Amino acid sequence: MLCVSLGETTFEEIQKVAKIAPFVEVRLDLNSFSKDQIENIFKLSNNLIATFRAGENHSIPVKILSSAVNSGACYIDVEYDTDPDDLKEIVRIAKKEKCKIIISYHNYLETPSLDFLRELKGNIFKSGADISKTACMVNSKKDIISILSLYEGQEDTIAIGMGIKGVVTRVSGYFLDSPLTYTSFNGKATADGQIDFFKMKKIIEILKESGKDFIV
Repeated sequence: MLCVSLGETTFEEIQKVAKIAPFVEVRLDLNSFSKDQIENIFKLSNNLIATFRAGENHSIPVKILSSAVNSGACYIDVEYDTDPDDLKEIVRIAKKEKCKIIISYHNYLETPSLDFLRELKGNIFKSGADISKTACMVNSKKDIISILSLYEGQEDTIAIGMGIKGVVTRVSGYFLDSPLTYTSFNGKATADGQIDFFKMKKIIEILKESGKDFIV
C-alpha cells in the first residue's frame, strides 16, 4: 500500500493527505506537537502512522508515542537501536492497544552484507515487530540485490534502498508485497530517493497496465 511520509507538517496538511493516501506517516521527531495536538491528530483517521526516529541518544518519548497509540494510530515506527527499555515499553503499549509495530533499521552510508541484513531482520522480529523495515544507502547493483533479497520468506518486510540508485527498490517493493511503499508529498521528501505520491501512483498504473500484455 502507498504511504505518504510527512516531515515538518501541520494539522491541516495531515487532514488533507489522510483523505487521499491509503496510509500517512507522521514524523513526530520532525515536529513539536503537544500531547493534546497529537491526540487530535491521531483521532483524525484510522490510517495514520506515528513515527519517531530516536537519533544519537537512542531514546524516544514513550508518553508521546503512547498518546498516538491510544488515540488511534494504526502503526508505530521506532528504530531497532532505540534504548532497550524504551523499545520494550512502547512495544508493550502498542500490543495492548492492538496497534501494529514497525521496527526500523537505517544506514545512511551503505548497505551492509546480505548475511548481516538477514540476521538483523530476524532480531527485529524477535524484538516484537509486526513489520521489519530496513532502509540502506545504495552504492552498487549488489546493494540493490541484497535489499530486494530481504523479501524472501513470508514475514511482513519493508526493504528500501536510499539514494538515486535505490529508487528502483521503492517501485519493486510495491510489487514484492511490501506492506508499505513510502512516498513524498508536495516535493518534501523525508528520505533520499522518495518518489512523489502522485508520480508513484502513475508509475504503478503504467506497470500494471503493461503487464496485461504479457503471459508469465
